[in-house]
Amino acid sequence: MFFSHDRKFLVKTISDSELKFIQSILPEIYTHLQANPKSLLARIYGIYNVNMPKYKQVNLILMGNTLRFRDQDDLMRIYDLKGSRVARFVGSKNIKPSTTLKDMDFFRN
Repeated sequence: MFFSHDRKFLVKTISDSELKFIQSILPEIYTHLQANPKSLLARIYGIYNVNMPKYKQVNLILMGNTLRFRDQDDLMRIYDLKGSRVARFVGSKNIKPSTTLKDMDFFRN
């Protein structure tokens, strides 16, 4: 995951199955964001396939960063939830408020 210099946007790699799923729910995401303009659901600004000779194709998603706080002390936890229990645990003992946790961490906190 990479952030823009001003942290307004992030670029993240996604798998082929994640790409297909996101494409299948885009109309519902659009409808939700139109009806709920203050939603914390990340806005998707673009999905790209990067192809280079001698490298495997990479899918990238460009999203708005919903984690822009005026006061970072208000931040308690960050989760990257995907709705899966497979390999979705950070498990580090040195977790800070800025550490991005995963699905199984959510159930443990």
